[in-house]
Amino acid sequence: MTRAAHDFAPRVAPAASDDMNDRPYLDDGKSTTAHRGPEMNVMTMDWLDIGAVEDIPRRGGRVVRTARGCVAVFRAADDRVFALDDRCPHKGGPLSDGIVHGHSVTCPLHSRVFSMETGEARAPDEGHVRVHGTRVEAGRILLDPAALRD
Repeated sequence: MTRAAHDFAPRVAPAASDDMNDRPYLDDGKSTTAHRGPEMNVMTMDWLDIGAVEDIPRRGGRVVRTARGCVAVFRAADDRVFALDDRCPHKGGPLSDGIVHGHSVTCPLHSRVFSMETGEARAPDEGHVRVHGTRVEAGRILLDPAALRD
């Protein structure tokens, strides 16, 4: 399977009995399976540790692949982290490949601009992208597990 160069390195270790396709993981384009071992991060009851802030370049984006679909995770120039569905509502473009400026991202297909804070398209465009909760603790990005549910 080909992986995009912008994807994360896998960070979530599934339990031995879990099916890899049902577990969220970060994809780096180099691995075909998630790493397993006691050093890897796991989902807690509240938040999912998806990787280090430094894994995302400033003004860059990465993809978290989940059973529900892909989530784009962005790091702004001021080191704030945002997460949105990785699909532009206009034509389905991968927002993780977009250009990050301020707290907005521009879709790479047709240049629609979305607020990474609210998910709303900037006028005159219309549309909305689902926003997912994130927080940073000790340099690690935590994703609200609600992103894994419909």
